[in-house]
This record gives sequence, C-alpha cells and structure tokens, in this order.
Amino acid sequence: MRNQILQGISGASLAGENVVIIDVFRAVPTAISILQKNPRKYWMTSSEKNIISSSPETIRIGKPFMGSDVRYDAPNSPSIVSKMDLLGKDIIHRTAGCGGCLDALKNPKIILLCSFSNIEITSKFIQSHGGNWDIIAAGHQGLSPVEEDNYCARVLLNGNPQSNFDKRTNDLRYIGSANFFQKGCNEYPLDDLDLCLDSRQNSHLIFAKSSGGMWYLQNSQKST
Repeated sequence: MRNQILQGISGASLAGENVVIIDVFRAVPTAISILQKNPRKYWMTSSEKNIISSSPETIRIGKPFMGSDVRYDAPNSPSIVSKMDLLGKDIIHRTAGCGGCLDALKNPKIILLCSFSNIEITSKFIQSHGGNWDIIAAGHQGLSPVEEDNYCARVLLNGNPQSNFDKRTNDLRYIGSANFFQKGCNEYPLDDLDLCLDSRQNSHLIFAKSSGGMWYLQNSQKST
C-alpha cells in the first residue's frame, strides 16, 4: 500500500482513484455540522455560478467572491451551521479550498473528506480498504499550504490517530491561520476553533461523489 500527501488543487490534479481531502479550517468541520443536521441533499462546490443557479429554497453556505453581491445564508462556519435548522433541507456549500480540490480530481473512485473531527474512522477505513491512497492537504483556498492541514495529513498517513496528539492540536490554536478566529466575529467566530480542533466531534466517514458539476456529500450512515 502506497500512501502519499499532495498539496492543494495542483496536487489533487495528480491524485489517483482513492483520495482523502483534508480541510481543517473550516470546510470539513462545517460539512460535518451540516450532515449532523440531516439535510435532504447536500452539495459542495467551488463555483459561485452553482450558488447563483441554485433554487430559492436551497440554503447557501460559504463566502462570496471579492466584490460579489451573491447572498449566502451562513458563512463557512461549523459553529453557526450547527445552530441552523437544516433537517430535510437542500444545502449548497461553496468552499474554494476543499471544493477546488474536488473539482481538480481526474478519475476518482473513492473520495473521503477528513479533519481532526473524523480522523480516526477515516484512518480505519483506509487501512481496512487497502490499496493506494492520496491524501490531499487542501491549504488556503487550495493554493498555499497551511500547517493545520499538513499536520492532520501526517497523522492520517502515520495510521495511528489514537495516539495522544491533543497537545499538538492545542499548539495549532496559536498559528497564523488561527488568528482569523475572534470572539464576536460573525465571519470567523472563536467557537469554530474548538470544533475544528476537536477530534471527538464526529464518528462518520464523509463520502463525496460527482453530481451535475458539483459534489454530493453523504456520511457513512447514508452510504451503507
């Protein structure tokens, strides 16, 4: 079995059939929060065109492009999304990093999304499935590496996420990427930091499948 870490969108374009995309701050924790609310359908995208063309009833999660006047119902925030009523709703989630890496894949067979929140079950699946896996650290907007994604990727690659890495994840609270999170900030609430670095948030795999120019996301409960 050969596993390797690739970086961002350019790395995703080189990935093989079995892929894990890691986006710690904040796309995957937000996806976990959405799936925990049991939506009817949930799509991820990197394109604002898909947001614009979505039906009026669809709940839009994410951040507009610079200068865009497209309306979103909530930012890419796991703590804000966790407080929303999404039961039975259709969700579309725009994220440049994770969504851009998904869009760059050439011929994927199995695609998993991972952060600290579901790293243990993701690791177990990779080991039990076998074969070659490409672990993609999404990075900032899929373009530049970030410490939190690469650390999470290395823990996953080592195949032992049950080892004690609480101190190291606590250290990640003080890196540059974490400075965005502030108490009282609507775009980057401080509560997001706790969810993004919590390894006990979720015990489900997250599968992504291509669907009409976007990516349909399901957790392991709905995929069996």
